[in-house]
Amino acid sequence: MSEVKITYPDAREFSQIIDAVSALIEEASFNLASDGLKLRALDPSRTAMIDLLIPREAFEEFPESLSEEVRIGVNFDDFKKLLRRIKKGDKLGMEVSEGKLRVRLVGKASRTMTLPLIDIGAEELPTPKVVYTVLAKVSSDALNEALKDAT
Repeated sequence: MSEVKITYPDAREFSQIIDAVSALIEEASFNLASDGLKLRALDPSRTAMIDLLIPREAFEEFPESLSEEVRIGVNFDDFKKLLRRIKKGDKLGMEVSEGKLRVRLVGKASRTMTLPLIDIGAEELPTPKVVYTVLAKVSSDALNEALKDAT
């Protein structure tokens, strides 16, 4: 596998995405494809699916052409530990090569950390076909208050 580099302009935002994903799953494989960074995984109980696409346009640096998808298998607990070092205004760079994920946090200072890539079974998850039969209208204030009450 050749070296692949991507750069996301807002490391804090990326960290929030990882926090949300890690609430449901412990490890998964990102797929780096020509249209962006993808992740589709089921939680351990197989009741909730995460279907994430960060389009290539969201990245500052993204490979012009990929001959094949690049799988980036990560343990989210380990990834979150790295992302705790983020400072305001940092950019997040990721480089995949030789079975490792090199994470660069670039801001006033540049920090580089390395994670081993993990091999995760490549179960192809189809898009669920769900028919919604209910239409609900809720004011944003009421929804906001309900979410505050729930936490």
